[in-house]
Amino acid sequence: KPHWASAYYGACLAAFKNGKYDLALERINTAISLTRAAEEEEARCRGISQKEIQGHTIRRETDRQQSQAQIYMKAMCLKKMLRYEEAISTYNKLRDEIHRAESKTLVRSVFSLVTLYSITERSKVSESLDNLRTMMEFYAVPDY
Repeated sequence: KPHWASAYYGACLAAFKNGKYDLALERINTAISLTRAAEEEEARCRGISQKEIQGHTIRRETDRQQSQAQIYMKAMCLKKMLRYEEAISTYNKLRDEIHRAESKTLVRSVFSLVTLYSITERSKVSESLDNLRTMMEFYAVPDY
């Protein structure tokens, strides 16, 4: 069941807090596997290709955040177990996943701006401008 991934994630957190990093790693690997299996099953039901699954084009934002949290927890377990090379590799996967998600958001915002003049619905114009403002605030250089 897809929702079991959350239970395994919770079991991972409990084991991690108790210093049982090997058990935590086992639980988070199970959570990651269940999450991927659920995504693949959803894709099959919707007729989406394996390439689209790997490109993370079907993921909802909550699914993406859950997956990122799982990857981060796996890296933390590996780090605590002194398996630094594997931890670095896992952190790099997390960085790549976050970068991919941010890039897609940026592309969607730019596309919205490009098509802004052709939009006739005021709500969609407002939404496009709000998305642009949010992106500009996110990438702005902070005043320290």
